[in-house]
Amino acid sequence: MDRRKFLIWEVGVMLAFQSRGVLIGAFGLMPEFSPGSQVKADSILYAIAHIATGIPIFLFVMYRSGSPLSDYGFKKPRWPADLNPLTFAAVSVVLNYAIFFYLAWKSGPGSVPPVDNAAPLWLIGTLCLAVGIAEETTFRGYLLARLEQLTGKTWIAIVGQAAIFGIGHSYQGTVGVLSATSFGLFMGCIVAKYRTLWPCMLLHSLVDFCILALYAYGT
Repeated sequence: MDRRKFLIWEVGVMLAFQSRGVLIGAFGLMPEFSPGSQVKADSILYAIAHIATGIPIFLFVMYRSGSPLSDYGFKKPRWPADLNPLTFAAVSVVLNYAIFFYLAWKSGPGSVPPVDNAAPLWLIGTLCLAVGIAEETTFRGYLLARLEQLTGKTWIAIVGQAAIFGIGHSYQGTVGVLSATSFGLFMGCIVAKYRTLWPCMLLHSLVDFCILALYAYGT
């Protein structure tokens, strides 16, 4: 099998593996999802376990690819050079979620009541850190690099990983898909330009924490 066909098969298998939660949910093994249920302790512990079984596989595939992990964006922080991607990531996040919250407010009740028996903030923070690291590793690290290798065009890789990232958030409805897709585009552009993941991991985790904290304790 030539290199291109191998990469196509590899990407397909890895995306299928990333979607394993859909199959788990189909068999009724996943806690029921709703904006409130995702901040309950059982849902958070399930999500952390789900991530823990996935991210080592992606790291192993990247490690065994023959390319250094730095090609996937795993680089040590560099000061002050990394202030540029961190600043762009922060601005992108603010713009993206300003639009998202406006649309959500226009289509929703305008406020979020607190959730009974919500998980403590430290557990929510642990989940958000895990999600930020895992999703940036999967989409802006692994998938962006692989799509670049397959297509030879960075812009196709950016759009492709963002589209797949958005579709993966279809459980959040139309607004959630659009928001996740635009977020993926912003983060993809930053990683493609600066070739470092950690600013996007940091901002991704922080945004998720703010959103889930609002769901947990109300606005």
